[in-house]
Amino acid sequence: QHHTGAMSFLLDYPFELGHSIFLMARGWRRASVPMEGSFLYLKDPSQREGVAVDELPPVPPGSLRLAFISDTHEQHDKVKIPEVDILMHCGDMLLANRHFTTGYSEGKLESFLKWFGDQPAKHKVFIAGNHDLVIEALGVEAVRERLPNGVTYLEGDAVELEGLKIWGCPASTGKSGNKAFQQGDDPCGELGKIPEGSDVVLTHVPGTWCGQLSGALEKCAPQVHACGHVHRKYGVHRIGQVLSVNAAVVDDAYAVSKLAIVVDVPRPQGSALRIESEAEAAACLTRTVIGRDDFTGIPHCQMVWSLQFV
Repeated sequence: QHHTGAMSFLLDYPFELGHSIFLMARGWRRASVPMEGSFLYLKDPSQREGVAVDELPPVPPGSLRLAFISDTHEQHDKVKIPEVDILMHCGDMLLANRHFTTGYSEGKLESFLKWFGDQPAKHKVFIAGNHDLVIEALGVEAVRERLPNGVTYLEGDAVELEGLKIWGCPASTGKSGNKAFQQGDDPCGELGKIPEGSDVVLTHVPGTWCGQLSGALEKCAPQVHACGHVHRKYGVHRIGQVLSVNAAVVDDAYAVSKLAIVVDVPRPQGSALRIESEAEAAACLTRTVIGRDDFTGIPHCQMVWSLQFV
């Protein structure tokens, strides 16, 4: 143990000091002006641009509130997270992780996971990015053994939460020296394998950087695609008819200058609502009588929800 600590001191701490100086200098030399407001908000997936707001409006009846972030690069504690149903991170939790030993990097990962698990969301989901070498080194099962309650890690697979089917994949391409999940002749080939019926797709790389991904998104047509990786492409985009948000919160100088992106999406029909009181149940039943035509856009469409007491 003493030998391991000595090696870490010799190998890791000089790089840690270098990283701190790098981030401090980059913070002084911002590549962009910090956004005003607390969150970038879209009231539904049909929106073509978000609105920066200080406070979010109430969640519309029959909707789920999702929040997306990406590319926090060890500065996650500078990002403001709202109370949501599902919080999702699209990778690059770490910085230049290739410089550190796996053991030291595990501590960095655990620091992120503790922060992530403490955020005000019922569920938290994340994928890795090309800076997250320790996740690739540990492997899926070892990473999942470290997860706090309520946190899900996806690596080319899916999870269903609140009735939403969420698929995530960390593969990407790029020219930097950070190459996690970029190995092989066609690292983006996995991105063309989005399962039919996916409601939310999480990738690290933007759809415009990968023909397989953009084609699969147009075919699968999820409600939301979220990504990061290319910091300057932060914001709201469209791939065909699919809402695609780049949630990278740092700019090209690695200074946190962007906001978490919040999207309200219609709750899938037949999904269970978690109800904590009879009064809340009565309110939900009233909403089902009203119907949700203004969310679906389908005339005379009425959502039917099952009630689940907790």
